[in-house]
Amino acid sequence: LDKHNLFCCATHENLQTISGDVAPLIDRLQTLECDFTALGAPPEEYRTTVEGVARLVKIFNEQGAKLMEKGIRLGYHNHHFEFIRLPGTKKTMLETFYDDTDSRCVSAEIDVHWVTRGGGSPVRWIRKVAGRMPVIHFKDFAVIGNNEPAFCEIGEGNLDWPAIIEACRETGVRWYSIEQDALFQNRDIFDSIKISFDNLKAMGVK
Repeated sequence: LDKHNLFCCATHENLQTISGDVAPLIDRLQTLECDFTALGAPPEEYRTTVEGVARLVKIFNEQGAKLMEKGIRLGYHNHHFEFIRLPGTKKTMLETFYDDTDSRCVSAEIDVHWVTRGGGSPVRWIRKVAGRMPVIHFKDFAVIGNNEPAFCEIGEGNLDWPAIIEACRETGVRWYSIEQDALFQNRDIFDSIKISFDNLKAMGVK
């Protein structure tokens, strides 16, 4: 690990913060020595129509350029709802967003669990945004009970982690952010963290 971004590798913001005056955001990120921030989820009207996505793209291109001038990258963190096909097109919201944003100033923050839940391929998406993703969100995907999808520890679910890790290494992903939205089988949170850590270590992640 290097000193830069050791304390804070990424923050998540809401659309209001990103689309308004970004000077306070820049000041806060520079104080944290953080050079990456992302939107976790835009309001529904910005992700369900062609016109709404176009407005979101415009915001990201304009504000991303302002942040980039200060050495800060603006990214987008996906969930599963971005995999809806936009009306009148054969493209998903997420495809449209990344195809239409400027890769020089708009970055990615792929979440491999949510890509899977949306019906996508994590490896394909990692490679699709190659060169524009400094941070990725890792969490596994399991099926439990009555065929219900569930969050679980890395290596305890159904995702192809060797292929995911290889794609990350080949495309220059810098940070692996380990996440679990809900505890699996009521495990203790620290036991859960250790399981993910030990499994990733066994896979060769240092």
